[in-house]
Amino acid sequence: MTPKLLKPRTKFRARRKSAAQRSPATNSLTDLALRACLVASDAAYNIKDFLANGSRMALLAVRDCEKELDRIESQIDEQLPKAIAEVSEPEARELLACLRFSTDLERIGDLLWGVGQRVHSLPTKLPAADSQQ
Repeated sequence: MTPKLLKPRTKFRARRKSAAQRSPATNSLTDLALRACLVASDAAYNIKDFLANGSRMALLAVRDCEKELDRIESQIDEQLPKAIAEVSEPEARELLACLRFSTDLERIGDLLWGVGQRVHSLPTKLPAADSQQ
């Protein structure tokens, strides 16, 4: 007996509003979360450069990225309560995701800065094998 083939299910497509249809507060907070992603990416790139080459400028860039991530997280924390009260449920979920992203990215920035400080305080240079992937 051959098994019955099931009819393929139709894919559910969430109806996402375009940026023009969302509230300005949602757009602003989403843009901040996206900026935090870019800043965290820059911090990771710079810590990699610092570990590989010992570049002091890269370490300072990690510090600046960490400060910027702190600032972005603070902005999102301040703006979110008012914004979430004025939007629809799907937009509120998106705003909560922005909050989670910013919190996690800020933590990543803290960890990268901590790694940089610890490596910088070592009495000898980090062995090349330890700084490779």
